[in-house]
Amino acid sequence: MYGIDVWTPLSPAIQSALQESAILFSISDYTTQQAVAAQELDSKRVDNFPCTFATTRYIPGPKPPDLLERYDLHPEQPILLTISRLAASEQYKGHEQVLQALPSVAKTFPDVRYLIGGTGDYADALKQRSRELGVADHVIFAGFIPNDELAAHYQLCDAFVMPSRGEGFGIVFLEAMGCGKPVIGGNQDGSVDALDGGRLGVLVDPLNIEELAESISQILAKTHPNRLLFDPQALHDAAVATFGPDAFRQRLRDALTPLLESRPH
Repeated sequence: MYGIDVWTPLSPAIQSALQESAILFSISDYTTQQAVAAQELDSKRVDNFPCTFATTRYIPGPKPPDLLERYDLHPEQPILLTISRLAASEQYKGHEQVLQALPSVAKTFPDVRYLIGGTGDYADALKQRSRELGVADHVIFAGFIPNDELAAHYQLCDAFVMPSRGEGFGIVFLEAMGCGKPVIGGNQDGSVDALDGGRLGVLVDPLNIEELAESISQILAKTHPNRLLFDPQALHDAAVATFGPDAFRQRLRDALTPLLESRPH
């Protein structure tokens, strides 16, 4: 069960299949809660099964010179990043909240830049909002980022920020952590699972702009108490140990073995 796809209305056939399955895999506690309520499922048959990521592709590295040049940035410049679809139907991602936090962050970090990657019908509204808030000069709309440039963009930033309110899980969090980057996510959705309850990142109230701005500033100043966030290789290793392919396979083995052993021979 993968996020919003299972907590929106489904056909009777699919809903019946979900209700009659011996076991259901869900990518997060939040997805489980939403799906159980929407599809009238038995939560006892749901096994949380978080996503994995390409651990050899998303690795720590220096800020890529070509991207610094492309976006007219310098290596010491503090850079925030969000990568997602910019769909009006997905305003829960938290872009506007980051824009609202920027004036406070810019008081301490006047040359901060917020790089927004992605395309969609929400982009124009965000551009207008950045002008209304007086932070347009701090915001860069990167547009579509191809897959072969994703890792480089994570390496470019100093913090990946997506304080969402309705994310099923958030593989982008794993990819950013794999690149050794501090991550800020919301404390009300699947981001909690992706950040392992806050062990691997910072969880904030996505509607508390003051808290969000403070967390961003603490990361940029390297004063946040979670020191793991400032050791790129250790953060990468922790993300791999928790969400890498080996952990994924072990979870699958643990989940399926009792089911298979209970079948009649």
